[in-house]
Order: sequence, then structure tokens, then C-alpha cells
Amino acid sequence: MFNTVLAYLKRPTTIVGIITAIMFQLIFSLVWMSGYSKVNDNVGKFHIAFVNQDTEWEQEKTDSIAKSLPFTIVSMGTPQEARDALEKREIQMSVTIPKNFTKEMKNGNAVLQYAINESNPAMVKSMMESVVQKLTEGINRAAATQGTSIALENLHVSKDQAEQMAPRLVQPISSKVDSLHPVENLSMQMAPLMLILASYVGSMIMCLNIQISAMSLIGAMGKWKQFGARCIINAGSSFVISAVGTIFIFLLGDQIAGSFISVWLFLSLMIFAFLSLNQIALLLFGTQGMLVNMTLFSLQLLTSGAMVPRQLFSGFFEGISNWLPATYGVEGLMDLLFGGVDISQDVWYLLIASGLALLAGVFVVALKNVIALKKKKSVAQVA
Repeated sequence: MFNTVLAYLKRPTTIVGIITAIMFQLIFSLVWMSGYSKVNDNVGKFHIAFVNQDTEWEQEKTDSIAKSLPFTIVSMGTPQEARDALEKREIQMSVTIPKNFTKEMKNGNAVLQYAINESNPAMVKSMMESVVQKLTEGINRAAATQGTSIALENLHVSKDQAEQMAPRLVQPISSKVDSLHPVENLSMQMAPLMLILASYVGSMIMCLNIQISAMSLIGAMGKWKQFGARCIINAGSSFVISAVGTIFIFLLGDQIAGSFISVWLFLSLMIFAFLSLNQIALLLFGTQGMLVNMTLFSLQLLTSGAMVPRQLFSGFFEGISNWLPATYGVEGLMDLLFGGVDISQDVWYLLIASGLALLAGVFVVALKNVIALKKKKSVAQVA
């Protein structure tokens, strides 16, 4: 057995496999530990919108409650304005104080209206739901104080006495949460992450195997023909690969907002962008380019917004995410699977990413051709 183990260890491919596994540990540890280190400190980047439709409700009370929350509080004029911002994921929750809120409070019928967009990473929903109770209690106390003070004044109690007695009296206020694009099934909530993970890893492995095939064809055909063949294979394969993923999403999932064709075509474009990106490092460095692709994979899985909202990362990682195709893949998939805004912007970004990746590939092939020609000339001169 010892000789068998030794024989394996003498093979370069065995050593490369071990080193690759070590590099995965190293790259993911460096990227993820540094990327997630500031997430808790950045919850202030979450935005909650307040819409006050009650003229009798004092804005100062809302401001004092807002100061107790670790989020950025913004004021909006109408519930529709807040809803539009929710759809675009510009805010994470809206709180509406409806008309006649103070009057209804006297009868115990006051209702605080919340809205949360569930077409987001699961973390957003869980965090905002935990905020609802705390926020309701805070506004409930403030509203009860104001409403009781008014009631006591109407009973001919002096204003000073009313203000002293009001905090001791509590009048309950209920809350109503309106969920935009509700996602009931956890498996569906995780679908964008699964599709990003499967698509990118599959693209990496496919590009690696195509690179190995290309190495075996050196001399049989020119670099430009090989590059053209790669692009054609990538384009054709992206439609086939995405069809399989889309079929199973529709078979096993539920509550899918988009049509089969729209999900299939968008996933095809995303996979083609991944394939075009992954082949650059392999064209440049050969199979060693997998180290670059592993780093890109780690970065995109971290910053895409599939697990943690992008705004919670530091400026460095959030900035990087704007240049990586997985970011727009996640945004588009959430809108298609759960519901949301038009995906045309995400489609354009993926097209741009694919185009830039193809141009980079053309540049690498042209550069290698120039180097090869110079090498041939130098050999000919020596001869």
C-alpha cells in the first residue's frame, strides 16, 4: 500500500490536486473573512422610509424613535413612493402612519402599516421582521403619550397635568405588515444562490476541460480558430445548460413570477457571461489560470447579494461587485423568480460584461500570436 501511495504522490496531477484544494482554503478564507468582517458595522446602510400622513402626529416623535434604530431613516411623501423604492431595493422597509392615526388611536383602532419586499436575500426579511416589533412598541409608546395627552385635555385637565399623566396610560396600537412578492418556500428563497453557484462552478470546470482540449490541439489549428470555436461552444452550451436548470426550477419550485422563456434566456446570458469571463485567465495562463477563476468565484459568491445584501459590505467589496456579472445575475433572477422591476438593466450589464470579456479574450489571443511570431523570427535568425 505504501508503494501505491508513493506512486500516486509521484504523479504531478496528484500534487496539483492537493495544491488546488489548499488554494481553495486560502482564497476563500482571505476573501470571505475580510469581506464579512465589516457586515455588522454596516447595518446603518439599510434604509427605512417613514411616510407620515397624519397632520396631528408630531414629526419629533418619529425622529426620536428613529434615533434608537441602527438604520438610515428617510422620509417619503406617499406610500406609493415608498413602494416604488422598495421594488427597486433602494429601501428595505417602509413605515406608514396613516391619516387620522391620532384620532383612531383614541379608540384603540390605530394601525401602523409596514411594507417589506421579500424579493431580496433572506437576511433582509428576517432583519426587518425583527425590527417591526421593536418599532411598533416605540411608536406605540410615543403615540399613546400624544393621544392620551389630547384626551385628558379634552376632559378639562390642564395641559401640564395631561403631559404628566399621559406617559402612565397606555393605549395599544396594532401593526400590519404588507409583504411585496412574498416567498413562502425556503427552497425558492435560496434558488438564486443555487443558480449562481451551479452556473459559475459549472462554467469553471467546463472552461478548464476546454482548455485541456485546446492544449491537445496545439499545432493542429491556429489560435484564432481555436478561440472562435471556444466562443461558439460557449454560446451553444449556455442555452443547453440553462435549459436544464430552468426545467428543474419550474418542476421543483413554486410561485415563479417570470415565464419559462424569460428565465431560460436570462440564465443563458448569465452562463455565457461566466464562460466568457472564466476563459480569459485560462487563455492567458493555461490551466494555472484556475487560481484566478477561483478568486473571482469567491468574490462573486460573496458580493453578488445572493446571501448578504451588497450594501452591507465595505466600500471596497461593494465597489468590486459592480464590475462582476454575478451581481446582475442575482438581481435579475430575484426579479424573475420572486417578482420585481423590469430586468432590462441587468440584461444590458450582462451583455456588456460578456462583450468586455470577449474583447479581453481577443486581446490575449492577439498578444500570444505576436509573441509566437517574434519567437519564430528569433529562432529563424539563429538558424
